[in-house]
Amino acid sequence: MLRTIGKVLGILVAALVVITLAGVGVSSVARGQNRQLAVPTGPAAVGRIELALVDASRVDPLSTDGHARELPVWIWYPTAKGTSGAPAPYLPKGWADAANGVNGPLGLLLQDNNAVRTNAIASAPLPPQQGQGPPVVVLLPGLGPSIAEYSQLAEDLASHGYAVVGINPTGSPMVVGFPDGRLVYATPQGNIAETNIDAWYATATRLVGVWADDAAFVVAALTKSPPPFGALDFNHLAYVGHSLGGNA
Repeated sequence: MLRTIGKVLGILVAALVVITLAGVGVSSVARGQNRQLAVPTGPAAVGRIELALVDASRVDPLSTDGHARELPVWIWYPTAKGTSGAPAPYLPKGWADAANGVNGPLGLLLQDNNAVRTNAIASAPLPPQQGQGPPVVVLLPGLGPSIAEYSQLAEDLASHGYAVVGINPTGSPMVVGFPDGRLVYATPQGNIAETNIDAWYATATRLVGVWADDAAFVVAALTKSPPPFGALDFNHLAYVGHSLGGNA
């Protein structure tokens, strides 16, 4: 009887191993296949640029080396239909490779960031505008993701005439990249490790304050020094955020 049970268990374990290996194999193939983001629904095509903004007035509270707060900022914006140019990558190559690796072996089951295709055109021109340029939506991520993971939402908003200013709150996403190729990984100061509910909320409140300061700085900086493609209308401004970014 025990021998029979052992054989049955052995068969079940072997079957489970085979199924798991097959699943990993299929996932490994699928993760590398190109994935196109949904086509934006608005009348305009979409441009995108990446900037690095430095807040010299603040020591980075989510780091320990005393440098000024630095933020990688992405801006999606409307451009004319038919505009030609190089497609903006979902993530630049170095950043995509790093993002693929942050989950360890689990990354084999997740989409390869190098295989995602956007609808945005890199550094496209802004069409002639009446007034002060497109109205602005400031976009903040949740805790952990980078702003790239909201590309489909940002592209769709931009196709309807908005400039979407996406802020990567350095130190909180698992990894962010700067235009010069530097990578910055999540820091303990930029995340929440507490399991006690009161401590969790205290840390979350501190992070929300940092992210809100980030948003205020980015708006002030871009109002004073417009992005290369042209000025934005910060008299018409909305803030959108996911999870902790929504709280900020």
